[in-house]
Amino acid sequence: MADSIGPSYGKFRAFRGARRADTDDMTEASVTPPGAGARVIIVRLSTGQPVQEPGSIAKVRDQAVAVRVEHAGFATGEEVVCITVERPRLSVRARFLAAQGSLCAFQLIRPWRILEVRESERHAASLAAEVRSVLGTSRQTGELVDISSGGAGVVVPSRPGGRQLEVLLSAGGYSATLPCELADAEEHADGILLHLKFAELSPAQQAFVRGLIAAVQAARVAMMEAAS
Repeated sequence: MADSIGPSYGKFRAFRGARRADTDDMTEASVTPPGAGARVIIVRLSTGQPVQEPGSIAKVRDQAVAVRVEHAGFATGEEVVCITVERPRLSVRARFLAAQGSLCAFQLIRPWRILEVRESERHAASLAAEVRSVLGTSRQTGELVDISSGGAGVVVPSRPGGRQLEVLLSAGGYSATLPCELADAEEHADGILLHLKFAELSPAQQAFVRGLIAAVQAARVAMMEAAS
């Protein structure tokens, strides 16, 4: 199927019509909507616990957005939150219109808005992790409890040997081993909380961290949206 979305696709007439709706422009004047190819997370709000589906934007119009989602299966009228992975991080609440294969069209309910995220802000998380000592043989399973672009907090049973560590994380079908330096350690109800500072990360590792932060933030935004 061609990448473009146009009037020739009967299933997307609602998407075409959304562009000409007589309502206000659904993009705030100060916010430029994401372009085609932008990676996004679609958070489904009608599933009890928010479910996240990765995707990429195919087309943006004034009142709608089309997203390629590997696992579609949205119900007509289902409400979602679409959140971009890369900075500036944007979000929008939308309603599912129609799908053609993996291409899904959503009607915007609210304007695109910028998510206020400080570069060093730590985001609460709950994710399995493994911490390894670079110089020794220490290897412990633990829990990621927070993450930022510069580091992470991981709870493990005991303090590892040495300060040069690696933390193995998996999320959204991807995994990465991130080099870290132990900045501090403190007692925790479940063991020892390690405050880890990321060493120099490769572009792929940086992309993994950005995606993980986006997923964590998406869950928080979804909870706020569901409650509103």
